Amino acid sequence: VAKHPINVKQSDVIRYRHHLEQLERAPSTIRQHLSAISGYYTFCVSRDLTLYNPVKGVSQPSVSAYASATWLSKDQAKALLSQPDRCTVKGKRDYAIIVTLLLTGLRRRELANIRRGDIQERGEKLYLVYICKGGAKIARDIPRRCWEAVEDYLVTSGREITDDSPLFMPVTDAGERLRRFYGKNGHNGHHPITPEAIRQMIACYSRRAFGEKVKVSPHTLRHTAGTLLRKSGRTIE
Repeated sequence: VAKHPINVKQSDVIRYRHHLEQLERAPSTIRQHLSAISGYYTFCVSRDLTLYNPVKGVSQPSVSAYASATWLSKDQAKALLSQPDRCTVKGKRDYAIIVTLLLTGLRRRELANIRRGDIQERGEKLYLVYICKGGAKIARDIPRRCWEAVEDYLVTSGREITDDSPLFMPVTDAGERLRRFYGKNGHNGHHPITPEAIRQMIACYSRRAFGEKVKVSPHTLRHTAGTLLRKSGRTIE
């Protein structure tokens, strides 16, 4: 708008919204742009740099939060689970990751940050404590099948596990050589697998299972977990 921020008016924001609409931006994209401006002005108001937020009161396009959500059928989920080679450490790790995502609906970042001590057994039930999106600490029970797959991977990996050990770690040929050289935990034994590595791993198995006709991401598995729960008569909670 070629104005000092303090001089921007609501009419300027409305013109900007119309400009984005003329560029045929998606409703979600327009909302993101306006949200960024609104966040900036919320900061300015809090620092007494301006008096009001010009985005306030500007109508925004409606967006259906799950309009583009995708999920797998039970058969597709089984096909994806059949892809990892469970005769290898990497295959056992990848299988455990996919099983856990499918049966718990965790986000990839939540999964990547889990440590061994976050899983506890109380009576006949297993509980997972993790930090969810937004920073809240959640304690929830998890299916024993998840733990059986994770335990199979951990035992096969030969790692020395403490409560502070990452549950899932990088597994590569180079990493294996470092592990043998530096000891059972390897050179970087305290670094968990990254969320991006989880995304790439699932995309790779998706291409093997379905080619290019079905795109699978960790969030696809999150939606699948919720959908399968509903279809089995259970609640999302």
